[in-house]
Amino acid sequence: AGVLASHRAAADLTRLRSGGWLGAAADALATAVTWNTVYAPGIGRVLTPTSRDFVCAERKGFYGTWALHAWDTFFTGLVASAVDRDYARGIFEQILPYADEAGMIPNRISDDRGRTDDRSQPPVGALTVYQAHLAGGLSPGTRDTTLLRSTFPALLAWHDWWPRARRGPHGLLAWGSDPVAGDPASATLDRARRESGLDDSPMYDETRYDPATHTMDLADVGLNALHIADAEALAEIAGILGEHATADRLRAEAATARAVADRLLWDAERSGYRNLTAAGVHDPHVSPTMLYALLGGLPDAGRAAATAADLLRPEVLGGVRPLPSVARDDPGFAATYWRGRIWAPMAYLAVRGLRRYGLTGLSRPVVGDLLRLFLDEWRVHGHVRENYPAVAGENLTGFEKRSDGLMAWGGLLAYLAFGELADARPDGWRFAHPGEPAELCNLPLGEGRLGVRAGDRLTVRLEGRVLLDMAPGVVVRGYRRTGDRVTGTAEGTGDLLVTPPGGGPPVPVDVRGGPRRFTFGPDGTGDVREGSGT
Repeated sequence: AGVLASHRAAADLTRLRSGGWLGAAADALATAVTWNTVYAPGIGRVLTPTSRDFVCAERKGFYGTWALHAWDTFFTGLVASAVDRDYARGIFEQILPYADEAGMIPNRISDDRGRTDDRSQPPVGALTVYQAHLAGGLSPGTRDTTLLRSTFPALLAWHDWWPRARRGPHGLLAWGSDPVAGDPASATLDRARRESGLDDSPMYDETRYDPATHTMDLADVGLNALHIADAEALAEIAGILGEHATADRLRAEAATARAVADRLLWDAERSGYRNLTAAGVHDPHVSPTMLYALLGGLPDAGRAAATAADLLRPEVLGGVRPLPSVARDDPGFAATYWRGRIWAPMAYLAVRGLRRYGLTGLSRPVVGDLLRLFLDEWRVHGHVRENYPAVAGENLTGFEKRSDGLMAWGGLLAYLAFGELADARPDGWRFAHPGEPAELCNLPLGEGRLGVRAGDRLTVRLEGRVLLDMAPGVVVRGYRRTGDRVTGTAEGTGDLLVTPPGGGPPVPVDVRGGPRRFTFGPDGTGDVREGSGT
């Protein structure tokens, strides 16, 4: 008992914690991930499946003793990266050995129901792996590349499988299902819908299956944008690993695909991105996948802002319960499953698109409302849900409601809220005050544990030592810290104190005259000059 108590006390000192505006979000996120970690005796492995409920007979599971799903696994790995990086790496890696010879990672693999050789799931592997890598340190030199090295070959093969296997209408990508001998349900519309991950979404109610292409007769905004974003993430990973020819190839492919998708999927009549039928007609259905166009970098800044503002109107995808899985004014909206409920993976990808264009005025309220839903469900029921109600008063606790009560990917709503205070991005970290008192402690980095506290000021600490101390109106972006240099850009209104890498006295930076780009060496000497805005 004494040994256990000692280890528990030590673990408590470093466990992920949150407070204030974030409430118990950290506890909820960590609980959902760790609860779903099981031992699969048949294969002698520790796994973190999508949900214990899916694999536990006593809890009405239906996949046998273990099961893994593709995009579920990658999102679970990303959530787990906020708890423990080695733990997260094990989750990311657990489904990769089940890719087939063509590189396709199956929708599902389980001991009881086998594998789905006809179909995959949305390509979010490189996006999530790269994001977890970025959040692993304050500079490239302190980020462990083990995760990248172990996953890159399989993720690249999966990326390259999509254009070979899923060319649909107009040469764009479409969800599909391949014919599999002995599986009469393969090569059907139902299976193609399942590849989308959005099983019963109204977006596909009028769609047909094309046996010539093995895809839907609908080019999908979400899939094409995700594949472009996947190429971008893979290119960054390839560059880090020294695979420069591959990085160049992926960037070129992404640029070409982006231009084609922007041209074909833009509906000038509706002033927005829409799925495109084989007949060349833009489909009227709207879901948060239309915001994935921003994640893939399709529009210019002006079009991105206008598109997002239009989609986030309360009667469409906005409101106090934002990002339902189909627009509220869609005839197919039913506030059930993928016909209207709020799903954390979909919300995560949509918000990532908003953040790519710096649309903080739109993304921050959405994240705040999603956090409120997340915390209310945790406080009342102790649940981190598979999906969340899009209408007030709906109780999803019954098994028949099809909303698992402790599903790790629901923690993505907390992960998004963490990003309002501290968000790792390709150009460096972004730190900002969320507008309310908040605290986030013990994010695991290569350098140690990172903490952010928002009160009268915002302070960023590494292992208890202050790195940044700034007025609540200041935002720091592009922050990087090495052993001999700290760099970043500060914007907004107020003052900022930057601790140099040598640990000397903090250096003041006055932001009131506009954005300031700062660079300081170990002794605090350096340079502050005008910087560009967001």
